[in-house]
Amino acid sequence: MALAAIYDGKNRTQAAAVGLMERQTLRDWVIRFNEQGPDGLVNKKPSGRPSKLTAEYRKELA
Repeated sequence: MALAAIYDGKNRTQAAAVGLMERQTLRDWVIRFNEQGPDGLVNKKPSGRPSKLTAEYRKELA
């Protein structure tokens, strides 16, 4: 909703209020959207240390 509000001509403060978010968060979304399109808004699995749980342990936990 916030991104749509920007396209409708609202400023970022107004658009953030529509989307019930902070203006900084909306700014980050706009940058990601402009760089990567809609796919930039999808949260991706962060890189980092691999999980210590093996597939067997995950099954057991499930």
